[in-house]
Amino acid sequence: MASTDYDYTKAEEVAFKERIPVKIGATADPFPIIEQKERITYDCLRIFDKYDYPVQISTKNPEIFLSYASDFIGANIALNVSCSFVDDDIARKIECGAISPTRRFAAIKKLSEMGFKITARLQPFILPYSEQVAERFVKTLADCGVWAF
Repeated sequence: MASTDYDYTKAEEVAFKERIPVKIGATADPFPIIEQKERITYDCLRIFDKYDYPVQISTKNPEIFLSYASDFIGANIALNVSCSFVDDDIARKIECGAISPTRRFAAIKKLSEMGFKITARLQPFILPYSEQVAERFVKTLADCGVWAF
């Protein structure tokens, strides 16, 4: 079926036929602490993996995904990790409740070593801090195996 034959008033039909990735984490982090117990995101990822459907995940907490990532090696998952800081002390003051940059970088490195392609999002970008640490920040993420920004 040519794309011109689609009924674009049925967005979900077009999305599934074109295999447009499902975005998880666009409005709320899919890996809150309760995920370790409830595993709701895990269950959703199992369904998408069963059908080899592409998923794009945005998170500030890659540790929870890491806890069950071995179940998804080879899955059609793109993981995007939001990072803003390289300094744990500064991050603790601004990103209350988020895991430290040190822990985030360690999880990114392990996931990258497992074969996951990790992209990093510099969000939020805070001036002048972000400019002052940009070189160190990019090097740190590159050393962790980040595939792209």
